[in-house]
Amino acid sequence: MNLNVVVVLVFILTIIHIQLVDSMNSTNQGVLKRKRKDTNETDVFSIILKANEELLKSTGSKIIEHGDILVDNSRNAMICNNSPRSCLWPRAKDGNVYVPYKLGREYNAFSRQLIKRSLDEIAILTCVKFYHSHKHEPAFIDVNSERGNSAPGTFLVTMDVSALCTSIPHNDDGCFAVIGYRGRRQKMSLQIPQCLHFGVIAHEFLHAIGFHHEHCRSDRNKYVKIFMHNVVHELQYNFNILHTNNLGTEYDYSSVMHYGRTVFSRNGLPTILPIPDPNVEIGQIRGLSTKDVAKINKLYNCGM
Repeated sequence: MNLNVVVVLVFILTIIHIQLVDSMNSTNQGVLKRKRKDTNETDVFSIILKANEELLKSTGSKIIEHGDILVDNSRNAMICNNSPRSCLWPRAKDGNVYVPYKLGREYNAFSRQLIKRSLDEIAILTCVKFYHSHKHEPAFIDVNSERGNSAPGTFLVTMDVSALCTSIPHNDDGCFAVIGYRGRRQKMSLQIPQCLHFGVIAHEFLHAIGFHHEHCRSDRNKYVKIFMHNVVHELQYNFNILHTNNLGTEYDYSSVMHYGRTVFSRNGLPTILPIPDPNVEIGQIRGLSTKDVAKINKLYNCGM
């Protein structure tokens, strides 16, 4: 194929990609604005924390870290903190990354369709393709809403101790996931109905493919200021900086992985603000940002 033709095709595809991201995010925003009348929430993490409130009170950082990251007590649990590329889902020969997931029986047709729509956005814009598995893959994301699976007052204890080496109280379910690929069944909770929001679903599945919260980046102090005196004392660990591989990408205030302004506040005042302009939007519920898409594609070498 002529080189000039290739260059033109790449340019056209890039423009279509950008327009598709903006169009989908705009559509999602319109849908979610209507839902805000019921939730009165303004960002993904406010919704997540509301769902995880009891869990965080009862367990602290023993089970859940950074608000919604499930602690994995396996021997290699820290490997994703040290190197994001060490916990990537495997890439197929066709260049795509296929990630199987299974949904608990408690999810009705509407819930399943909402989850699929959120994952389809990722699939359309990146080489990461989530699919609902009916096979017996050794590695998959096991999505459940514990209130739909357990009787009141019981404890859910996984039968596969390699997947989760702890007990999760039934009354303390919520929105959470394990960071990155583990080579085995890995747990995710999307509580019904609290966690069934387009952006929340995307947030948890991005954790599952290897992404931490944006504000925990190793270079975050150049872009945001943390007001620890406004943070609930016993929850200050949620603002710890991680030694992340930032992939040479820009900090993303509009990432679906970013905390909102008053997360973990003890007095209603901001706990995190952008610098130098404190009025920049942080935290949103529309879904993937353009930079989220770019980061996924870079992490997984999409198109290379």
